[in-house]
Amino acid sequence: MTSSIFGLPKIHKNIQQHPMHLIGDAHKSIAHPCAKFLDKKVKSLIFKEDPVCRDSWEFLCKITQIPYKDPYIFITTDVKDLYTVIPHNIGLEWFTDFLFENGTTQDCVNLYEDLTEIVLQNNFIKFENELYIKCRGVALGTACGGYLQIFL
Repeated sequence: MTSSIFGLPKIHKNIQQHPMHLIGDAHKSIAHPCAKFLDKKVKSLIFKEDPVCRDSWEFLCKITQIPYKDPYIFITTDVKDLYTVIPHNIGLEWFTDFLFENGTTQDCVNLYEDLTEIVLQNNFIKFENELYIKCRGVALGTACGGYLQIFL
C-alpha cells in the first residue's frame, strides 16, 4: 500500500495564487506502523527537555510569562521545507547521535535506526496513478515528527 497525496493552499503566502502545501496521507503506507512506533519513542526523549514547546499554544503560554524589558528583542524564524530537505544519510547519523546522547542502549539504537531506514526507504507517494519515492527528507504527513524535531 502507498500514501496518497493532496494539497492544502498556503493562503498566507500569496493572496492571488495560493501555492500548495503537499501532504502525504501516510496512514496507508506500508511503513506507517514503524513510523508511529518511532515517533512515540523519540518524542518521549524530546519532550522530557524543558525548553521544548509541543505546539504554538504552549509557546504562547510560556512567552507571556516572561517579563518584557526594554533591551529585549523578539525574533522569530521559520524553517523552510524542514521535512523535505534533510538528506537520509545525515538524518540517520544525527538521529543515532541524539539517541546515544539521551542514554538509549546500543540494542535500541540499532532497532530504531533499522526502523528509520525502513520508513525512509519506503517513502512512496501515489499521485494520479503514478508512484513516486522521496529520495531526500520525509513526506509531509509521515508519522515521524520526533525524528524531524531533533534537527531544531
